[in-house]
Amino acid sequence: MEKFIPEIMEFTVDSKTHIVEFCRESMKEADSMGVTSNDSMGIYDRTALILYAGLKKNEPFISMRRAKEILDNAFEEGYSLDDFAEIVDEFTRCYKALFTGEGKKKGLVTRRNAAAKAQK
Repeated sequence: MEKFIPEIMEFTVDSKTHIVEFCRESMKEADSMGVTSNDSMGIYDRTALILYAGLKKNEPFISMRRAKEILDNAFEEGYSLDDFAEIVDEFTRCYKALFTGEGKKKGLVTRRNAAAKAQK
């Protein structure tokens, strides 16, 4: 199983450098906000939510509204959603490392049927 060790990335928008680093808490928050499960969420909103999660560690008072402002300012500077693909890819890698069980050696839950319990 891949370890949860996020890369640190940075980008500059509106003459301000922003540091993106995913932490466990912001990943959990993004998950609870439906980043991977809400099929009605558009790519813009999903990218803004991922950006919010990545900025939260180094900008703890950032809001979702501010993350969307940063994204909008990037568009005004000529960037596109594709320019944020590396951040989205890093989020996906970290998400899988944190929440999926790939490579697990042992299961957490053991199933026992009534017949097996009766034999003991």
